[in-house]
Amino acid sequence: MESNNQMVTVLGTVHAPDYAKQAVYSYAGTTKPAGGVTGWHTFGREQDGVGHHLYVDGHAFYTLHKSDLKTGQTWPMTRPSTSS
Repeated sequence: MESNNQMVTVLGTVHAPDYAKQAVYSYAGTTKPAGGVTGWHTFGREQDGVGHHLYVDGHAFYTLHKSDLKTGQTWPMTRPSTSS
């Protein structure tokens, strides 16, 4: 996730391989966090049976569902996240 330069939004992107095209695909969502982008924010990603969810300050702003993928695109991050 990022917000840079003069952006007034936060951009969250999921990237993964597209073996059919021998390329990388991207799906993205944007949000305008409360208080603007210049303040302190908490970012997160969560994966469950529904999809990959992107968060800013505890609020989900984008979900990538398996049904969003095109032929040849693989489901990213199939293993659950682990903390050390």
